[in-house]
Amino acid sequence: MATLEPDDTLVIWRTDRSGNAFEALSNRQRDKIALVSLDPVTGRETVLVEDGDVDVSDALRFTPTEPADVAVIRDGYPRYIALSERGTIFTELVLDRNGHADVEISGSSKAGALLTVAISYDERPYQHYLLNLADKSKTLLSAPAEKRKSAFSAVTKPVYFTAGDGEEIPALLTLPAGSPHPVPTVVMAHGGPARHDSWGYNIEKSFLASRGYATLSVNYRGSTGFGKRYQSLGYRQFGRKMQDDIADAGRWLLAQGIAAEGKLAVAGESYGGFMAALAMADDKLFSAAIIDYAILDLPYQMQNNPVGWGLFLGQVIRYFGNPDDPGDLTQMQEFSPLHNAKKLRGSFLLTAGMEDPVVGCQQTKAFEKALRETGRDVTALYFDREGHGYAGWQTKLVRAREIELFLSRKLGGKAKKIDPLAFLSKHWIQGRFGNGARNMLARRV
Repeated sequence: MATLEPDDTLVIWRTDRSGNAFEALSNRQRDKIALVSLDPVTGRETVLVEDGDVDVSDALRFTPTEPADVAVIRDGYPRYIALSERGTIFTELVLDRNGHADVEISGSSKAGALLTVAISYDERPYQHYLLNLADKSKTLLSAPAEKRKSAFSAVTKPVYFTAGDGEEIPALLTLPAGSPHPVPTVVMAHGGPARHDSWGYNIEKSFLASRGYATLSVNYRGSTGFGKRYQSLGYRQFGRKMQDDIADAGRWLLAQGIAAEGKLAVAGESYGGFMAALAMADDKLFSAAIIDYAILDLPYQMQNNPVGWGLFLGQVIRYFGNPDDPGDLTQMQEFSPLHNAKKLRGSFLLTAGMEDPVVGCQQTKAFEKALRETGRDVTALYFDREGHGYAGWQTKLVRAREIELFLSRKLGGKAKKIDPLAFLSKHWIQGRFGNGARNMLARRV
């Protein structure tokens, strides 16, 4: 029943009461993930919902023992495919206005007639509702997060651009509402690389839009969500074709008149930070890079991966190679940002958590040192009691303020002249623990 090839996905969602049929998300013997009915005896799959361009990303069921009520497909904007009468009522209640919606279910009653959901309409902050599928009613549970529509609201739309080798690359373009082109722009590379960025409310994009920046979030080759073929295009292409997709994104923005020369930055976290760092080898394209808790020394990373990565080590090796193979290790070093610091140009904002269990802060510190030795413009922030991704609101606020100032200096966007809350948060972090100022180090050249 569960015979799998290395790139197969099989996620079993439910079994019926008799145990004679399973429901699953599967891409066995197909390129894209589909919602299927699975015969546990023969292993045969019957497709219930599929899409020709992207994976089926989710299946919503309002009662755990019953079949799926709604299938979710994210081909740019989310689509909700009703599979039952309850699913039809659900989609009618959720999509009761013009525009697009991103929905998350937080709870349901035993019989599945009552649902609590969080809905983001047209990229606005999430609001919480009670859906009564029995009487087809919808009740707002939380007051709107925004009392008035912001003058700097963001507008995101799915786009495709053509890479240098002809491959079509999906991306999400966010523009500050009402701003004429061109505008200072940030190209974003997601982490993973076995991940993808989806349309929906994103506080970082909204923040940048409020300061007058456009963003282009690139689902470069190797990203998930677009089938096996597209993901496999990224295997062993770190620093090469995957990296070319980021550069081609910048060139597309310039060609479209969205961005102007000298007004482009690149940003990424984790593996996305790896890509953002290498993008700075082309000093004529990107002027600045924001690099958060990044993989910067690939040989070091592959020789010191977290134990938990052993659960999917085969996929990691397909992307980056085998650290026990001297030839693979040489290629990892050849394309690692740390070992190419002399080739990089422009300005850098680096951040890292001092207790990062995934990549460690050591890679960022070594990269900072290498950049400073070459005379590069570097700002580095190290946050104590933070890991791979930041949890504390004070940390997030200080980071946002540094980004605001950094991009304002390098690209010319907006920045508040005084931000008392960020100032107080910075000093709160420095004085919170016994180590004092060592909890956050902020250095500028």
